[in-house]
Amino acid sequence: NVTNNLFNASWTGAPGGALTAYAYLLETDNVDDSENDTFGLRYAGAFDLDALKLLVTLEGAQQEVEAGDTEYYFAELGAEVAGVTVKVAQEVLGSDDGTVAFQTPLATKHAFNGWADQFLATPAEGLEDTFVSVGGKAAGFKLLAVFHDYKSNEGSIDYGTETNLLVARPIGKNYVVGLKYADYSADDFKTDTSKYWAWGELKF
Repeated sequence: NVTNNLFNASWTGAPGGALTAYAYLLETDNVDDSENDTFGLRYAGAFDLDALKLLVTLEGAQQEVEAGDTEYYFAELGAEVAGVTVKVAQEVLGSDDGTVAFQTPLATKHAFNGWADQFLATPAEGLEDTFVSVGGKAAGFKLLAVFHDYKSNEGSIDYGTETNLLVARPIGKNYVVGLKYADYSADDFKTDTSKYWAWGELKF
């Protein structure tokens, strides 16, 4: 059994967007040293300029476990113009001297650190994920391309790179079909991996 206490408070009056503070206090019952406490602050905003919309996201967090304390940082800058959104970002899941790394046990890292699923658990040396994404719509299709460059937070390890591609299209009001592709090119972490998905979705 687990005992989880999750706290989240948002201020929507922040300039351009919202400021959110959170605390995730996780513990496995009857297991010694199982506490995982995370405290963080996140800002997400959008600013309408003459020719484009400027997108800004900033986040920082501190995680405390028995084996050590680690930090998390996320910074993203984007622009939306003529229906195309371009973003440049870096996500840092820190390491405490290579012994323990920042973990996200409640998150689906598939959606954040590459669709090839090479980083579902953060390596002990931590993870620095620098990525660029380009997305938009054309002829009724949703299109998205993301390029990741992965490095360690400790020890200067070059993990590898990854390319993610997605195309999806709604059919009427109730159906969506899509294709998704992930290609991980390993340097000093795991092995080369490619994955493909094809799906159909029915909405009620």
